[in-house]
Amino acid sequence: MKQFIIFFIIFFFISHMAGSQTHLAVNLDHPVYTILEIASIKGILQNLSHAKPYSRSMVLICLKKIDEKRNLFNSSEQTMIGQMLKEFQDSQEGIHNGNIPFKGPLGNVMIGMKSDGTTHLNINDLDAWHMDTALSFYLKGNIASFLSYYGSFGGTFDKVSPDSFEPYSFTKKWDSFHIGFGEPRYSLEGIESTPYFSFRLEDEISAEFFNSNLLIRLARFRRDWGFSQGNLYLSESARPYEGFDLYTKLASSLALSYTVGSLSDWKKEDNRLTQPENISYQKMFTLQMLEFFPTEWLTLSIAASAIWGKRFELGYMNPLLYPVIYQNVQGNFDNVAQSVNIIFQIPHYSRFYFSFYADEMEFSDIEHFFSNPRNMVAFQLGAKIPVPIFSFTLITLQYTKIEPFVYAHYPEENYASFSAPVDVSYTNDGENLGSHLPPNSDEFFISIESGVYTNMRLTLQYRLIRHGSNDKDALDHTIIYGDVEEYFHYDEVDQYPDKLFLADGLYDWNNIFSIEIAVDIPKYNSTIIFGYSFSYTWWVKNESTLTPPDSEAKNIFALSYKIFQ
Repeated sequence: MKQFIIFFIIFFFISHMAGSQTHLAVNLDHPVYTILEIASIKGILQNLSHAKPYSRSMVLICLKKIDEKRNLFNSSEQTMIGQMLKEFQDSQEGIHNGNIPFKGPLGNVMIGMKSDGTTHLNINDLDAWHMDTALSFYLKGNIASFLSYYGSFGGTFDKVSPDSFEPYSFTKKWDSFHIGFGEPRYSLEGIESTPYFSFRLEDEISAEFFNSNLLIRLARFRRDWGFSQGNLYLSESARPYEGFDLYTKLASSLALSYTVGSLSDWKKEDNRLTQPENISYQKMFTLQMLEFFPTEWLTLSIAASAIWGKRFELGYMNPLLYPVIYQNVQGNFDNVAQSVNIIFQIPHYSRFYFSFYADEMEFSDIEHFFSNPRNMVAFQLGAKIPVPIFSFTLITLQYTKIEPFVYAHYPEENYASFSAPVDVSYTNDGENLGSHLPPNSDEFFISIESGVYTNMRLTLQYRLIRHGSNDKDALDHTIIYGDVEEYFHYDEVDQYPDKLFLADGLYDWNNIFSIEIAVDIPKYNSTIIFGYSFSYTWWVKNESTLTPPDSEAKNIFALSYKIFQ
């Protein structure tokens, strides 16, 4: 009888598992995400979760649904759908995919390599050129039909120059410090006159059940939760972290996503013992998102997060426990935030969305809600419109506003197990977990993405970014800052002036135009990307004590490649 029960349980799970396709995540920059989004707007993919990356199995399920409605697409789009289906149905094994397959008692395993790199050249400052090249070796495979694994270790060869990027677009692509053969031997930032070596670490163990309606994953990679460009609570620009993820479709109109991960800041943690503040940057991150799909034209979601000092806190490890309420119940020491999001859709034609992020709010004076510096909020509103006369073309119009002190937080001193205060700002490795914009900023964003030819994609973008701040070395804390490292001082709450966007500090105005052409070479499993951007930045002093820099123009040419990815 006992053997029969065990057999029944095993049979039950296997019968509800996804197919034999790998369950590893699809990189966030893969063009399939644009196809899925357009199909979702057209109503083909209903109730699609906005917790990305998706697994290959889930993407394949979505592509098959799209293929069933291929009559809704033009001939060029139908060809692209067929190519995507082939890519995700085909095995990833073989030399042409950069690996050598082996058969073992647990299933197939692959040992392989991959490479990617980018070069940026700012012709207005030829010394400010940037290069990053990575070569990684990996081990990956499938165990039975429900579990996939991937482990990768690589090295990078970088000459880091953030000045050769458009304003507010630079993000690290390496892990830890840099090593060179000159002076200095070690570099925490990698910003040196010659290239240095560094590391890149990735991993993933993923299991899927019930036709991809339940995903359990332990991984280190970039995540993107939300439906906008640069999501407010977890964006694709955020640095990767090692985290445990859970996604489940509880019902046809209800989905739950959850992640808990380990954060730090390599540079600051390495220097902390020599700094008078002696702040630790060892912290954890919990994010819970509940999505409702009451109709095919409406999506509602709520997301709650907590940044907390590293400890064995079971409440933040429970996917069903609301982090914001739990923080108040267990001690009120951690940094929590709340987001409310709405998607309104005109089926087949367009999608409109609104996202509101509350870091902290104080309701005593509603009349001055947006001028009170203690109200640390951010919001986005936008629209995404497919253009049917071109191949998989999507227009995005978006406005983002990040109020002062959003994502910033004072170091927490009340952790009993820590000998030093803990930084609990909404950051990882020195970069925001949410939007790439700093506090006290806004952005007007226009984007056109298009599949020009079968293996070619074109992206055009325009951005206007405005950001203001004040002198960080000022003795007076009670002024408006636009820096995630400058937090609100609650013991001086009554001394802060009202917020006055565009007039409460030194502001930089940034006009940014960019074009990118990506060419896929399927035969060699490679992609080459050509890019050009022009940015012009000027400053408005207002009443600031800071001296505004001279206006600055950048003409940046970029060349990127990916091999076996």
